[in-house]
Amino acid sequence: MIQLHKQPLNNTEMPSQIQRLISDDLKNYIVIKDGHIIEKSLDESFNDLIVLDVAELTDAETMYYNSESVKSITADSVLYNYEETTSGLFIKAKRNKIYDDTLHVFYIQEEGEMNNNVMIVCEDNSDLKYFEYLEVLDKPVSTMYPMHLY
Repeated sequence: MIQLHKQPLNNTEMPSQIQRLISDDLKNYIVIKDGHIIEKSLDESFNDLIVLDVAELTDAETMYYNSESVKSITADSVLYNYEETTSGLFIKAKRNKIYDDTLHVFYIQEEGEMNNNVMIVCEDNSDLKYFEYLEVLDKPVSTMYPMHLY
């Protein structure tokens, strides 16, 4: 199971490097800075999409992390990420739901390490388009980033 080590957010400002990417034409996005969601804009077509910060997981979501398919991953880098996660999302697409628009997620790391963990669960006959951007600001930062598609 993920052991979250989220640090306090010292600067809530949107970096200019990301602000220029978020135009009036871009819809359905989430901005996560140093492990904290600082902006979220989803239209009504995403109302039934579950999007949680890994700090908000309940037992219902935790079961996916404890599944045999996830537990069978034993690579040292993945195990390290589980032990040292600093940010991440849990996303679940409902059964028989096709999301026509793309979900854009911006991960920004300004301080410390980015050990991000994303779990995307698509129930039967669902389809979700997901695009992520990784941005490291101001200084060299190490990044560990496994993603699980369930």
